[in-house]
Amino acid sequence: MNYSKDQGQTDLSGSVRFADYFMGYSRLQDFRLEAILLDENGTVLQKIGLATNRGSFDPMPFHSKLKLPPNAVFMAFSYQGTAGESGMGGNTSFSFSPIH
Repeated sequence: MNYSKDQGQTDLSGSVRFADYFMGYSRLQDFRLEAILLDENGTVLQKIGLATNRGSFDPMPFHSKLKLPPNAVFMAFSYQGTAGESGMGGNTSFSFSPIH
């Protein structure tokens, strides 16, 4: 991931690459990557969607310019999604969020 900050705005870019674990599944049913902006106490100020995808496990590039709240001092990332088999096969959900 690359980022730069300039006068209350940050420019984020990168690529989501899925772990080999998911290569046993035939399709990505849904996926969402978010940036979470927090203040100095860890209070969530804003959640911003960076990337969404359905279908392929190919690397997913993203680029976003975010306007930062004036009291934002931390940024965290979360993701969630579902992988599945073609037809009626089983599905697995996956997620990660460092903020509880």
